[in-house]
Amino acid sequence: MILGRVTGRVWADRQLGQLDGRRMVAIESADGGQLVATDTIDVATGDLVLVVTDDAAITLAGFAVDALVVARVADTDDDVRRPTT
Repeated sequence: MILGRVTGRVWADRQLGQLDGRRMVAIESADGGQLVATDTIDVATGDLVLVVTDDAAITLAGFAVDALVVARVADTDDDVRRPTT
């Protein structure tokens, strides 16, 4: 799982039919990386979230997707590095 902060929404001109009606969001991970994830829980810019990737994302989504937002995080211990953007 990846801990990250939502930095904004992503819109597509065209996409697979399986993604119709699904939101995509840009995420900055705790290590400074960037990724785009399918949002199934209606997160907002600035939210701290958990993202699953690869096989876990496909299994949970039920269709081919590389990254899936699975939780909005309320808080973490002080020793967990949190993205700040």
